[in-house]
Amino acid sequence: MKIDTFFVQGTTHRVCQDYALHGEDFIILCDGCSSKPDTDIGARLLARAAVQTLKEEGTLSVEEFQQRLLGTALGYCQALGLSIDCLFATLLMAFPFKSGWAIQMLGDGTLAYREDGSLHIYDISYPTNAPFYPIYRKNREMLEEYLEYGSTLVIRHVIIGPDGSVTKDTKATEEILSFPKDWGATAWQDYLPSISDIALFSDGASSCVLPVDKGTSKESEPVDVVDVVKELMAIKSYQGAFVTRRVRMALRRKGWQNTDDLSVGLIHMECPQAREEEK
Repeated sequence: MKIDTFFVQGTTHRVCQDYALHGEDFIILCDGCSSKPDTDIGARLLARAAVQTLKEEGTLSVEEFQQRLLGTALGYCQALGLSIDCLFATLLMAFPFKSGWAIQMLGDGTLAYREDGSLHIYDISYPTNAPFYPIYRKNREMLEEYLEYGSTLVIRHVIIGPDGSVTKDTKATEEILSFPKDWGATAWQDYLPSISDIALFSDGASSCVLPVDKGTSKESEPVDVVDVVKELMAIKSYQGAFVTRRVRMALRRKGWQNTDDLSVGLIHMECPQAREEEK
C-alpha cells in the first residue's frame, strides 16, 4: 500500500486554509472557511483530532465517532485559547473499515476511486456555496441558522471506463439532513476489495482555471473537476511523495491555476486483494 497527501495555497489566497495528512492506512483533508478567523489553524486541529479519534475508534457508531472527534477538536481550541469559529472547516477522510474502506465527507469536495478498470468520481457541491461544516453538530443554534440559509447539496457521479470514455455523468440533489444518516454530506461505505485506488480532493479541485490570451484581453476558463481528477490520478510511479509530485507536474504541464487552496490525498493498493489478505 502506498499513501501520500499534498496541499497548496490558492493563487487568490493570502493564507492556505487547506490541510492534509496521512498515516499508514488513512488520509485526512480539511478545508477552512475563508470568512472565519484562524481556520488555517482550525483545519489542522480538526485533522489532528480525527487522527486521535481513529486511534480510539474501535466499534464506535458513525455518530459516536464524529461527536468524539468534535469534542477532541474543541478541547484543542480551548487549550490554545481559540474561538470555536476556527473549526469552520470541512472534513474528508478515508480509512479501513471492516473488509473495505470507510469514506467520510463532511462538506464539499470530491471522492474518486478505481474499480475493475473504471474510474468513479463523486463530486459534492453546494448551490449556496456554503458547505456543511461538522462543527454545526456541536452547536444547535449554528445548525438551525445554516439550515435556514440553504440545506441542499448536489452530487455529481461520473464513471470513466477503461478506454477513457465517459459511461455515466449524472447529478442528484439531496437534502443535507437526509444524506444518508442525518450527518450532512457523510458517506460511510464498506468498499469491495477490488478497489485499487481511493482519492480525496478538497473543493480546490473545482477551482482550477486555464488562463487564455484573447489578443485584446486575458481571460480564465474554468476546468471541469472531472478533467482535474483524471489528470491528478494519472500517476505512473507510486514511489516517494507521488501525490505531491503529480499535482505540481500536472498544474505546470497543463498551465492550470488553482485559484482556491487545493488538498489531495490518495491511497494506492498495489494488489486489489491486499485488504482481504491482511485479514
